[in-house]
Amino acid sequence: MLTIKTEGDEKDKNPKMPIIQQFIEAELERHGQLSKGMPDDRAPDWEALDRAFLTILEK
Repeated sequence: MLTIKTEGDEKDKNPKMPIIQQFIEAELERHGQLSKGMPDDRAPDWEALDRAFLTILEK
């Protein structure tokens, strides 16, 4: 596998497996639909995270 990865374009050497590709596509769709129903809980204020990050860097 390492040789395949280091020597080039592995998609040409290892074609997609239809059953796995179908599963991935179905899961992406399912998770996309699930995420649409979730509230947006992203924090608009990054100050606390920035302070924590800078504190870690100082150590």
